[in-house]
Amino acid sequence: MRARSVLFALVFFSAMAATAAPRPASAADWADRMIASRPSANQAGPDWADRMAARMGPGASPSRDWVERLIAGRSAEFAPGSLVQIERVQAALVGAGSAKDLGRILSLFARDATVTSNGRTYAGIDAIRTYWENAGPFLAQNHWEGYTPTQEVRINAASDNATLQFECLWVDTATGQVRARSHASGILVKDGNQWVITRMSAG
Repeated sequence: MRARSVLFALVFFSAMAATAAPRPASAADWADRMIASRPSANQAGPDWADRMAARMGPGASPSRDWVERLIAGRSAEFAPGSLVQIERVQAALVGAGSAKDLGRILSLFARDATVTSNGRTYAGIDAIRTYWENAGPFLAQNHWEGYTPTQEVRINAASDNATLQFECLWVDTATGQVRARSHASGILVKDGNQWVITRMSAG
């Protein structure tokens, strides 16, 4: 009888301890809490993401994508709106290349923008048109679709200017093989309600 009582007590207190123990935060919960607690740009401090990760505890397992986007977001005065708009610029660049839509891709650049690639600089929208006409995705013989891994997109935005870096894999739609890998970095400014690229380096 005594042994049974002792066993019951052990089981009871073990269950109580398990109930009282804090649950590890899921990746989704971690991200939600990060967003809710994100301070403004001038309050964040360089170690904000590290401090938040420590508060979530060892059970938290946020994806690399969430961490990088939230770190970028702390420097955006109007986050997340500016970040979303700049992400759309990046997606439009890749989408226009996949569709060979030259007009769409040119609409993403300021009239006096520059593009530098392979040691040559293309200044102004007409020169940029020439650059894209001869770029791999726009060549008639290439049937490529662009794919950008989410973790390869870097955005740092302020109120009216931003930087964008990303990598794109160009996949042959017939064979599924990667035909090219491109890297781009650019500077964007806000023109009214639209973000436009003023300078880009590509390779």
